[in-house]
Amino acid sequence: MKKYGDAYKISFNLGGSSGGTEGESYPLHLYQYYQDKIAEFIEKHTSVKLKNKLGKELLSEFLIQWGKINLLVYWLKKIFLYLDTYYLKDIEFEGSAEEKPTLSSKGLEIFFNNVFKAFCVEVVGQIFKEIE
Repeated sequence: MKKYGDAYKISFNLGGSSGGTEGESYPLHLYQYYQDKIAEFIEKHTSVKLKNKLGKELLSEFLIQWGKINLLVYWLKKIFLYLDTYYLKDIEFEGSAEEKPTLSSKGLEIFFNNVFKAFCVEVVGQIFKEIE
């Protein structure tokens, strides 16, 4: 938990600053930091727990991990709310202005790309087995 408290402190201290040198953007660095922490958590905790699971055990563990990711994204969103609300809207991302993802949507996108896609066939197959 201390690690996420440190993330809040970094966000608060740097979120209001445009950067030290010309063209440097602290909010953009914080956004990348957020993405990296979500991806790191998924790699070290979520994906590892889903590997080598089959059937109901996979489905059950997938639901547990989905809940954990939602909880993590929720609290990181709270920590980075200041950044999300006031600074991300001004950052230039690839693509058009409408494509600027919120921190929450970015966190869930990382889960989708790193976990759901990897286990999609097994999870959906088990859901259908449970329905039958």
